[in-house]
Amino acid sequence: VELETRVASGTAASTSETSLVVSLEKDLADRTTRLALAQSDLRQATASVAELTERVSERDARARVARVARENELVAQLQASETHMKRTADAALAREGGLRVELAEVKQREAHALARLQALEASIATVTPPP
Repeated sequence: VELETRVASGTAASTSETSLVVSLEKDLADRTTRLALAQSDLRQATASVAELTERVSERDARARVARVARENELVAQLQASETHMKRTADAALAREGGLRVELAEVKQREAHALARLQALEASIATVTPPP
């Protein structure tokens, strides 16, 4: 009877150990599956981050190129404007100089005309007796 009890105890222990091993194997398989899924998710996330980083980098590069082009365009416009302003100022100064010369000539002609008028009036006054 004692032997039967020991055999029954051993069988129960063996069944308990087998059930524990099966449970642990199932848990291990479950964890392995979850680990594989997590690794897959991590690879996908890493790929997504890399793609997003590349897109942002490309966008920033395009923005830099556009900004530099716009800055260059504005600098060119500013230089053209400054050149135009200088030409306009030079032309205005030249025109002003020309007008000053012309004004001096007109004043000189006016002075000559006034002198001739005064000389003519004086000669008329000497020829014509007072009334």
